[in-house]
Amino acid sequence: MASILRLKDIGKVWHIERTKEQVVALGGISMDVEQGEFLVFVGPSGCGKSTLLQIIAGLEKPESGTVDLSRIRGRSETNRNGVSRIRSVSLAHGYGKYRLWSRSEKRAKGPA
Repeated sequence: MASILRLKDIGKVWHIERTKEQVVALGGISMDVEQGEFLVFVGPSGCGKSTLLQIIAGLEKPESGTVDLSRIRGRSETNRNGVSRIRSVSLAHGYGKYRLWSRSEKRAKGPA
């Protein structure tokens, strides 16, 4: 089956103007996603999950690497900042503050 989304060596560095600090959010992320796949990104706070989703959704531009959405039906378009925007694709982003994972873990384990 052909990939509908391909990430190749995605990198993102946040430049903090006030402190002149550079924070590496993502480094060398590569993956292929096939039609019908269901993905979940899970990890500790600050590990780059939201940044990666924002890059895939076209809300952020990666510092390095490529995002290939050309095989998605409905295709993608590029805005004036060179950021690709996905059309006709379902993306969901659940924030950790709702503690969805701890609730589902308790259900999976059953009563104590």
